[in-house]
Amino acid sequence: MIEVNEDFVAVVSETNMVFDTKDWWVDTDAISHIYGDRNLFTYYKQNSSGEKLYMGNASVSAIEGKGSVLLKFTFGKVLTLLDVLRVHEIGKNLVYGPILSKTGFKLVFESDKFILTKGGLFVGKGYLADGLFKLNLTGNDAFNNINKVSVYFAESSNIWHARLGHVNYRSMHRMMHLGLLPKFDIDFK
Repeated sequence: MIEVNEDFVAVVSETNMVFDTKDWWVDTDAISHIYGDRNLFTYYKQNSSGEKLYMGNASVSAIEGKGSVLLKFTFGKVLTLLDVLRVHEIGKNLVYGPILSKTGFKLVFESDKFILTKGGLFVGKGYLADGLFKLNLTGNDAFNNINKVSVYFAESSNIWHARLGHVNYRSMHRMMHLGLLPKFDIDFK
């Protein structure tokens, strides 16, 4: 009888990465805005050219389509991203910073915080997490009714009164009728 004493080592490795598909991250090293899920696109065109995306981790994924996505910040402002690539296997939804910069947005990265403005007006913010800046967004998955994007605007007439340099309520009412302000109830508190 022959006896063999060999050590046998079996290594089974499997990694399941789970990402929150509602989170969006500012990336200055991507090639475009990139999103993985079809649900948030307000406009979408299927890609039939077979284009591929070569990612930083050496993986390759198909670009399944391209379209527009609306991102709603916690302060109520809405950012429309155009030409967003849909790549199902993407780990994080990416907002490509240089595209925003080329379209007139100002991106400020300071003290582990991110501020986005356009024309001197505040649009949104984010914070540093896991090496990238995560945008402070609200429930974008339920962004079905575009008419309800005015959470920021409908807070109160007192807030608008203060924001406009304490303009009187009659002027604010006139501005609402001209479409310069969103519709809201004027409270005389």
